[in-house]
Amino acid sequence: MEKTGKTISIFEKLALSCDSFTAGYSCLLVLFFIPYAAQYTYVAVLGVLPLACVLPFAVMPILYAVIHRADTLLFGRYHLVMPLSGFASALFFVFVWSASAVNARGACFIAFGATLFAATAPLYRYCAFSVRARLSGENVIGGSRVSAVFAAVGAATAIGAFVGFYYYDAGSAFVNTAYVLGAACILLALFQYLATYYGIPRLGGKRVQPIKTVFRTLFAGMDGRVFACVLLFDAAFFAAAALATYACVVLGLGMYTGVISAATLVVGYAAVAATLWKKPLRKRSKLYVVAFVCTFAGAALTIAALTVKLDSRIITAMLAAGAALIGAGGGAALRQTRIKLVAVKPDITSGIAFLLVELTMLAAMAIALAIGAAAVAVFVATESVYAVAGGFGVAAALSVAAVGIAAHKSVRTYRPLEVTYEPYAEITEERDARKPEQS
Repeated sequence: MEKTGKTISIFEKLALSCDSFTAGYSCLLVLFFIPYAAQYTYVAVLGVLPLACVLPFAVMPILYAVIHRADTLLFGRYHLVMPLSGFASALFFVFVWSASAVNARGACFIAFGATLFAATAPLYRYCAFSVRARLSGENVIGGSRVSAVFAAVGAATAIGAFVGFYYYDAGSAFVNTAYVLGAACILLALFQYLATYYGIPRLGGKRVQPIKTVFRTLFAGMDGRVFACVLLFDAAFFAAAALATYACVVLGLGMYTGVISAATLVVGYAAVAATLWKKPLRKRSKLYVVAFVCTFAGAALTIAALTVKLDSRIITAMLAAGAALIGAGGGAALRQTRIKLVAVKPDITSGIAFLLVELTMLAAMAIALAIGAAAVAVFVATESVYAVAGGFGVAAALSVAAVGIAAHKSVRTYRPLEVTYEPYAEITEERDARKPEQS
């Protein structure tokens, strides 16, 4: 009997963490989207896509209000929206990678798919987090080991599937990889729904909130300096990571060399993220130092590889080392994002903090896409690698600005009031205090 209970517990942990496999989505988008868009010369579309990443700032409060306004006695507040948004995000993700020629149809696939994917993917992750937090006690600052494993498998699947399909048929490698990731995420979302359907209590009645109130709940009272700090660090990482693979392509080293850089970047990210994944909330976090040093050094090393004429093997090694450093900086930057945004304002709840993290990632991706679009446009016009080197220079400048804000004495954070899903004892102390602390 004891063994059966343990088996059920493992089964539930697996089911609750299935949404973390969407790290494969993020991996493919961050590391391969700019080479993909540049391949079909959709420079104009690439320049418009930052708007798609910013759109969820207006859409998510509306969806949040709709979820909590519905009478959820039959399905549970999140259980109907969770699989539907998971299916929709997988479908629109495939749309993003469905362009096969330079024409209006392909451009529409990219723009339409990216816009709706940016709106549905955070919704799915928010619903999945809300279910997981209530059933397993997982908190917004950290995550379970099972979630980390699912994320690692998702990233490995993205890179591995792309390599296999690229060897088989380079022209269809992107869309075939998207099919694999989309199908896997649909199956996992269905499994997550069925395995947790009877576990969470049904919440009857409606929680009616005006849209205006929801916008205030999400965005009002945030410390602008804290938000700017984490946003710039994330944008620096995404911009450098997005250009890392493209740098291999413009140097004529081929996509396989780009895959090597992508793999080393993921390894660097995973190594730092695994080291810091249980780092608690503290008054003065020094993660920004690690994020700055690694991101800046990685960007500088890549700029050197782009601008100095050396043997191709040395350049490949420099690009791989730079990518690994960029990944390490990203692991520190995204860890700091969770620690900072969970206490970016008073009266914040775990659900709101999670949404803010997701939206901040999208805003950072918007900045990275804008930098990437400018670099691609200049490179297409001039065929000079200095255009891509300039993109890395902008990423390094963003990290410099971020560290300047992070070191400023007036940056403040707050203790979160809702501690139901926060495991750290120090957060529960003085939970009713409203006085901000130095960060």
